[in-house]
Amino acid sequence: MKRIQYACLCETSKFENEADLVAYIEKMSKKNAKFEVINKVIESDGSVTVETRSQYLNYRTGKYIE
Repeated sequence: MKRIQYACLCETSKFENEADLVAYIEKMSKKNAKFEVINKVIESDGSVTVETRSQYLNYRTGKYIE
């Protein structure tokens, strides 16, 4: 039988502006989900592209997120 030991979700998201990113981070914090921003790029049009790693469901994250 296979059992998942650790899990996380890697995402690349594009936000229209910095305020939308801040709202997303606040939302994740309120959920008590573990997450981290790996990379953040501010585009010439003012949009923000971020790479994040976040907890998947209620699985432990192990060394993925410390």
